[in-house]
Amino acid sequence: MIINKELIVDGLIIPVFKPLNWTSFDVVKKIRYDIKKAYDIKKIKVGHAGTLDPLATGLLLICTGKKTKIIETLQNLDKTYYATFYIGKTTPSFDRETEYDDIYPIDHINQNLIIEALNDFQGEIKQKPPIYSALKIKGKRLYEIARKGGLAEIKNRSIKIFEFKLLNNNLPELDCIEIVKLIREKAANLEISQDMLKRFVNVGFSGGEKKRFEILQMSLLNPSIAILDETDSGLDVDALRIVGNGVTELKSKDRGMLVITHYQRLLDHIIPDFVHIMVKGKIVESGGPDLAKVVEEEGYKRFINED
Repeated sequence: MIINKELIVDGLIIPVFKPLNWTSFDVVKKIRYDIKKAYDIKKIKVGHAGTLDPLATGLLLICTGKKTKIIETLQNLDKTYYATFYIGKTTPSFDRETEYDDIYPIDHINQNLIIEALNDFQGEIKQKPPIYSALKIKGKRLYEIARKGGLAEIKNRSIKIFEFKLLNNNLPELDCIEIVKLIREKAANLEISQDMLKRFVNVGFSGGEKKRFEILQMSLLNPSIAILDETDSGLDVDALRIVGNGVTELKSKDRGMLVITHYQRLLDHIIPDFVHIMVKGKIVESGGPDLAKVVEEEGYKRFINED
């Protein structure tokens, strides 16, 4: 593409992909030099609309000539960033410029926790820029001060994040051997034999065996909330005990469970924190575990509105 000299001087907005380890000013200097050399211009205004850190790559808008007057307008436009986060490790610079200074366990972290954390950053928030950022204080870039071992007083600033999305999750996964060990361990707790584990999915299983496998899947998936709808349906006494005990083992302060049943017998094995009686889609009474025993003894008649 050939651009005439007059257009360069009048002003252009040039989209440039800033390379890794280049400062935004490095890009400006390079383009200014190339324009002067190619067009034999002694003096030309060139500036960038927004500073990218040296370790950031991506779109950098370069303005020439009269277009430098709209740099501030361009800087105030909404922006989109893509980033890769390494969970469980931190660096003093909050990026790859410095070595890891702390390492933390991440076994408890799952995708739901990550999404919850991202949601906390959305909207109007106060941000304290890191010392290794490209912001200027008294005419100097913060990362220049940091590289020389200096300190700077950095004030919080208001920013707005319209959307923070998780595009991909590459948390460390168990290898095949560890997965098999985990499945066997949890299967043993539910009295699921190795022969049962070798069967095709839902082929030749009784009702009780299917329910046990559902509890096995739940224990492996480790959900933050579980809804068990009539999980005692079709279970004999032994299967009810096994399933009930399996559910009880999964109870924790970090997991919510909603157990739906018509009978008290399941609650002999799964001791509830709260009991709610629902009639025609509405909760008509709430209480503790004793409320379920009242229903077992008296039935639902007293809870049904005769009107």
